[in-house]
Amino acid sequence: MSQENTALTPMQFIGRRDRTATSTGGVVSRDGNGEVGYSDLIRAAMKDIEEGKPTGEIASSVLTVLSAMPRIVATDNNMPHRAGKTDKEIAAGIELRKMLSTLDIQPNNVVPKAKLESIKAAFWWYKEDDLLGGLIDMKADFGSLGMTLSCKPVSNTLLEQTHNVNPDDLALEQATFQRTLDQICREKDIGNLIWTLMRDFFVCQSMILYWKVPGKTDKIEPVASDGTGKESKAKAVNPNEQLIPGLIEIAAIDPQDVDWDNSLGADNLQVAIPEAVIKRIQTVNNITESGVKKQKLSELVNDGIPTKYIDAVTQGKSMVSLDREDGDNWIIKARQRRHHGLADPSMYSIYKYLAVRRILGDADFAISSRMKHFIFHATRGESVPSGPLAGQRTTWATAKEIMELLDIIVSPTRMASVVTDHTVKFNFVLPPNDALSEERYASCDNKIYNWSGVSIVLY
Repeated sequence: MSQENTALTPMQFIGRRDRTATSTGGVVSRDGNGEVGYSDLIRAAMKDIEEGKPTGEIASSVLTVLSAMPRIVATDNNMPHRAGKTDKEIAAGIELRKMLSTLDIQPNNVVPKAKLESIKAAFWWYKEDDLLGGLIDMKADFGSLGMTLSCKPVSNTLLEQTHNVNPDDLALEQATFQRTLDQICREKDIGNLIWTLMRDFFVCQSMILYWKVPGKTDKIEPVASDGTGKESKAKAVNPNEQLIPGLIEIAAIDPQDVDWDNSLGADNLQVAIPEAVIKRIQTVNNITESGVKKQKLSELVNDGIPTKYIDAVTQGKSMVSLDREDGDNWIIKARQRRHHGLADPSMYSIYKYLAVRRILGDADFAISSRMKHFIFHATRGESVPSGPLAGQRTTWATAKEIMELLDIIVSPTRMASVVTDHTVKFNFVLPPNDALSEERYASCDNKIYNWSGVSIVLY
């Protein structure tokens, strides 16, 4: 592929005014003008900088050098700090060092500044990095181990003296109540709820417990009373309240999905509406037939989607405010000074080392994909370095001799005895021992261990 004076995406080449660059299996060539090495491309990019050319052209030159190198760290647009950026914007963050002729990605590009972006980055690295994710999961496992709902035994002697309670009746009531608590733990998955809250806190130093109870907007339906034929009004029983009357839902809200304002004693919490819910509401809103649309909206409400969610999506909003009068309740714990919202993730201090570790992992993948377990290399013949026959092939192996040697090598046998002259050599080419060495990760791994507070011995 060739193109002149056009900025292409990474892993493609950029044609300059005096040449057309093409990719030929890692070799950069110039049409009709012989090969162009990597150093030539670097000098061309440096020349653009010295001549004061526009940033766009300099970025194109830098991308040319990156594309020509045999192994580079490919930009990953899935990383939170690179989302939505163009190739030129990414290239602009690469510093070309004139004295050393090296390329260096700016460390600041992997460290988000805004609090919400930093929280999202913390969760992204938790999912992306195997070491970091394992350490956090282990801490959450230890922290939530054995935590459950239990009934604390009451002193029988005290109850007998104060309330004249039969100890046997008390033991039976406590056992019955404990079975109810065990059922609550199973049906509400309290163990996983506790683990999720701890995981969130270890990732971003904030956790949000939410529970829903009937609010002022819950429907009131007529219910017959005492068989008199008269109707009294009572709240409709939610199926989720059958186990714990008054509790509809309990969950851990993802800190990435909230906007919490607790400044000056306020406690305003906005939560992102799930994408699936937004799509369902938008589908109904796109219906033109008024009767059908009204019926579908009623179905959304009957399915448990609150009216305020429907109103928010209709108004083009993606977040909705929770209201305690509607039965929404929450407790937020954050390692942050009061009235300053959610905490700034402490993982901020190791974002750079996580990025370096990812780069090393990408390099390992590239090396492994090109590496052979070993290469059995057989040679025959001699070269003449000097004299009248220097450079000639008269002493090289002929095609017939090479095929004879190949027959010996490929013959299936456990052990072979081969007699040759001194020009035949058998070599085993093995991968370098340090190509995939774990020592390269030591510095980054130590930083991550120190941040997590978990000893490498324990992990």
